[in-house]
Amino acid sequence: MSLASLGIFSTEHQMLIDWINTFPLPACPLVETLNDLRSGQVISEIIAYIEGKDHMEGILESNGLESDIWNWETILRKIKLWLPPEWQSVRAQEILDDQGVLFIIIKVISDRLRSGNLSGLKSSPVKREITLNITPQSRGKQSKQGKPPELNDLVPAIQPKIDITPTKRVIEKSPLSRRRSLGAVSPYRSVSHSLANLEKSNQSQKKIKKSRIREDDKQKILTWIISLQLLGKTATIYDLIDQMKSGCLLCDLINRLEGRNEPIKGIQRVAKSITSHLFNINKGLEYLRSLPKINSDHLWAAEEIHDGSEEAIFGILNDIKSLYLHKQIAKSSNASPQENPPRNLSSPKLTIKRGYSKSNLGQVSPKEQSLVVEQIKSPKLIKVTDEMKAKVIEWITALELENHLKFDKRQDRDNFRNGVLICELLSVIIRKKIKCNYTPRGESEIRENFSKALKIIEEQNEIPKWIDYYREDICVGKKDYLWPVFWYLMVTYRKIPPQHFETNDLPYDTIALKKLDLSLVAWLQSLGLINKNISSILEVASNMRNGVLLAELIELLFPHKDIDIIKHPKTDHAALGNIRKSLHILRNDADMSQRHTWKEKQINQGDLGTILGLLEDIHRFADGLPPRKGDNYYFDGPYLGVFKFSNPIIPEPQSLKHYGMNRGEGELKINNTKKVEFFDSQNSGLEKWIESLGVASPNLNKNTINEFRSGEILCEIIEKLERSPLNGLHSNPKTSAAALHNIRKALETLYKKPSFPSKYMFVDEDILKGDGNAIRSLLKDIKQVYHNRKTWWGEGLEHKKSNLFK
Repeated sequence: MSLASLGIFSTEHQMLIDWINTFPLPACPLVETLNDLRSGQVISEIIAYIEGKDHMEGILESNGLESDIWNWETILRKIKLWLPPEWQSVRAQEILDDQGVLFIIIKVISDRLRSGNLSGLKSSPVKREITLNITPQSRGKQSKQGKPPELNDLVPAIQPKIDITPTKRVIEKSPLSRRRSLGAVSPYRSVSHSLANLEKSNQSQKKIKKSRIREDDKQKILTWIISLQLLGKTATIYDLIDQMKSGCLLCDLINRLEGRNEPIKGIQRVAKSITSHLFNINKGLEYLRSLPKINSDHLWAAEEIHDGSEEAIFGILNDIKSLYLHKQIAKSSNASPQENPPRNLSSPKLTIKRGYSKSNLGQVSPKEQSLVVEQIKSPKLIKVTDEMKAKVIEWITALELENHLKFDKRQDRDNFRNGVLICELLSVIIRKKIKCNYTPRGESEIRENFSKALKIIEEQNEIPKWIDYYREDICVGKKDYLWPVFWYLMVTYRKIPPQHFETNDLPYDTIALKKLDLSLVAWLQSLGLINKNISSILEVASNMRNGVLLAELIELLFPHKDIDIIKHPKTDHAALGNIRKSLHILRNDADMSQRHTWKEKQINQGDLGTILGLLEDIHRFADGLPPRKGDNYYFDGPYLGVFKFSNPIIPEPQSLKHYGMNRGEGELKINNTKKVEFFDSQNSGLEKWIESLGVASPNLNKNTINEFRSGEILCEIIEKLERSPLNGLHSNPKTSAAALHNIRKALETLYKKPSFPSKYMFVDEDILKGDGNAIRSLLKDIKQVYHNRKTWWGEGLEHKKSNLFK
């Protein structure tokens, strides 16, 4: 559209609004933009006014989209005969979705009212005698192009059927009514030029409104703006839109891309009025219009940008990005040496099509163009070896997320490829639960999981360029692009402690902390102080908090010392007394490291960092190592003891094929294979635990445990743990459906537990088959869920003590 034709359209647009504001409609506020007409109420009031009625029947108050659709359907039924044949099928939804359609419909109504041809109205119009007294003063100051148009300039003649010479209505000058389009177009030009020309003028607006921008494209543009340091690292899409509405961001972006020249001067930074905002936006657009290779679709969309239209805002930003990207490509191509004579990349005109796609790059084919872009802009992707993948798995396991390490041929069940694992990992990193879809059922839900994760990563740190560049491949769960992301997270957050560490004074990274934890468990088990089934110091934290376990350890190391402690302390004061008596002995020994011997309060509060640090120092003391001192207290790393403990964190690298790290991998479920069991659960211990509940336990060492196939034993275990019966169970089920019903009844109860692992969402069929590995893994985690709940809240401490200590 030329500058002159755009000026005509802009003038007609404002004249139409001015004409609407001449009607005496006390129930309606003054109209400033077309958006004020979307509800249909103002138009219905005008039609009712012409008919001599107070209101049009069937018009609702604007309470949202449904009421607006209803209003426009009512209006369209009344004015259907006014519309040209090609517009009689227009729907209310199209009017609300497209301001171009809205403008045309209102234009048709205004033309009919001015011409007096109201044959489409179902009731006869009433002749109204109205006087007009609209002076230039009531419109505000005159514009530079001439005085504002009077009604006689807008309406060619007063027709005999309706004497529309509206009564005096004081109209305060709205900010938008002051605006006049650029170019030498007279503001007195008639609004009633042909509808066909007006439709043609609106095609650019219509296409802008109809286009839809994907969320990923918006995110890429936001990331690009942040990378140029025009917005903060935590900025959102809404922040970008808000900054664009004032015009400052648009001008700053152009200045930043142009470098030292900064062609746009005089930006109104403290812009509070609409006029100031439009001044800034037009400054930016005016400069862009002077560039020869810019897409012209959004160069005249100042009003849409100010109104916050995402299509206009992200459209112009994408056009700017494309223009300067190709400038950079051309510059790099000309600067880089080539063996063959280079093709002319700069002389042919670059055509940028709507829909934000780039094509027709002169003599360069699309394939050659993509190669140029790839060579210049494609950042290098981290190559993750099997050893690096093993390290990632070890880190995730150390963060106690092994329950979410589930690999499967089906992507929706594969937590690595469906976004569940990365969301759980980030929940531990930021110490805040991230809501994700644990059972995604399609690409859109998987994409949503990864999009949430990437947004969290961006909020925490400035992400590497390759993550943003390969965002699409990451969001659809491609393994080759996911492993580098997990490696990046491990390197960045390698010292993040496990989730149950509220504080951590130890300088060790995550994996070292887990190894220290396992080594201390193995040491205490070798001394006979804790049960063989315990796999983490967390499980005995309550007995460290009350000082009982610490006192028994000190008595073993100092046989001649008799510590008089309260075996069953009921108060914190009594527990602190127990801890102080043990620490007093350690403080008086010169061979003991002293950093943690003065932290009785932290021990009583259950601070795991302090508890691990103290036990590590005691372990060193027991093995005859010299005490640690000074600033280099931890220079030698975590002390893991003089023997090897039996529970490795992850398998050896040669078994990595079970994790889907090589091509042709099969289905993987954690604990389904002996090679990939992280903690080797004692089957005999599980059998004793089941029998302690009063349930007869079958042999759990078999590959197929048929006794569990009916679901009755599993339900009985859950009933004992919950101390309440499960309703609707089938006794002695004769069919697979009845057995599955029992199994799912038990699992439904477990799913309600926050700490119950999500990997068992699809374990029902494995139990129905009697899969020994799946059943043993499930029983182990059930035991852990109910044991942790009681231990953490300090319930049943006296009942557990007999099982905890030998």
